[in-house]
Amino acid sequence: MEKATNIVSKILIYENQKEAEARLRSFCEENSLIGLKACNSTTMDIFTSNTDLGGVIISEMTQVGEMTAVQIATKIHDIRPELPIFLRMNQVDGKNLALDKVFAGYFAIDRLDLLRDCLNKYLFTTYYPMALIRGMQEISGTAIAANLKNCDIYSSAPYLVNDQVIYGELMSLIPMESSWYRGYMMLQTTEENAINLIKQGQTPLPVDDTGYRAVNSLLNEITNLMWGGIKSRFPLYKDEEQENLSATTQIPISINHHHKYISFGSSEPQLCFHYIVQDKKKKYAPIDLYQKFIFNLSWVPENYMDSQSQVEKLVDDGELEFF
Repeated sequence: MEKATNIVSKILIYENQKEAEARLRSFCEENSLIGLKACNSTTMDIFTSNTDLGGVIISEMTQVGEMTAVQIATKIHDIRPELPIFLRMNQVDGKNLALDKVFAGYFAIDRLDLLRDCLNKYLFTTYYPMALIRGMQEISGTAIAANLKNCDIYSSAPYLVNDQVIYGELMSLIPMESSWYRGYMMLQTTEENAINLIKQGQTPLPVDDTGYRAVNSLLNEITNLMWGGIKSRFPLYKDEEQENLSATTQIPISINHHHKYISFGSSEPQLCFHYIVQDKKKKYAPIDLYQKFIFNLSWVPENYMDSQSQVEKLVDDGELEFF
């Protein structure tokens, strides 16, 4: 499986000044951002689609039809209130900080440090050890390959999102719990994609077994294998820590299928992986699988790093050796 391990995020940008656009393009390249330029004709389309976003940047000079930048931002906020919106102003001073509640922050093109601070606050707030990222990708790719025959599996760079959209009609959800994290893992795809895989004979299921129960079981099996691999690869908890988990709190999960929306009651960004499955002979269109990790109940990567350090010490002391 091909993969990249730099964590990135997609930012939608409304900017119509060439100089500012060039500066923002360079800023995105330097700060692990994938900048998407908004087109006037599709201003709101992206917010009702399945596009995953980390946030929005909008210039105060932006105007679409009769709508001003503030009106556009207000409409975006109404559709996707979880997305942080950052306003680029010609000049930032103290009185600008109370402009409008829809904006998460303000910056000027000569004060990109303010934008970087906003991104660190609302998006890149969580530390994800690279060993963990690589391990999750490898485990997940193996689980997909075990259920999908004669396929090549590609993985784009892992990315962070703030929005809470559901991709496709099929979603498998499983709780994840250890001494250093508690939350959920989701796997999402479209029903059409899953049915096509079955019809093409690329799954363990009979080619005519395309009822919704069979389709669901395929996604569930992949999800189970992913979680099983993660539990096997990474340390979970000691006995006394497992006993303490029984008294911890839970947060309700809200799902609105009509709006393709799911909420885990947390404002923390979700860690996402996008897998593209392509049959080796390239006879069929590639298929998308989206995997999301939501550590909404607990995330203490320091405990994971401590566990890794203990293993490395045992190796150094000669108590363990790598197989």
